[in-house]
Amino acid sequence: NVLSGFQRPHAGAIAVGGIDCTRVPRHGFAGRGVVRTFQAVRLFKGLSVSENVEAGYVAQGLGRNEARRRAGAVLAELGYDASAIAALRRSSHTAPPPALT
Repeated sequence: NVLSGFQRPHAGAIAVGGIDCTRVPRHGFAGRGVVRTFQAVRLFKGLSVSENVEAGYVAQGLGRNEARRRAGAVLAELGYDASAIAALRRSSHTAPPPALT
């Protein structure tokens, strides 16, 4: 919240790339790719965990196959193996995720 300018610190500072972000307005860091988003508890209720990740790529204009490939890559980067990713493709976002390998 402080990093994105949503809240101000009571004391101290946070520097990013040598710039004190506590003194930069929100739009100043948004141009550098630092923004605050509010977490949605329910993304797309009828979609699996993997499909929710894919939806972000589809929203960027990617085709379904490329979105699925990239979603799998992101999940793998987070530590999920192939069988866990397959489970995430079947499970809803309300189910506990499979254990990391």
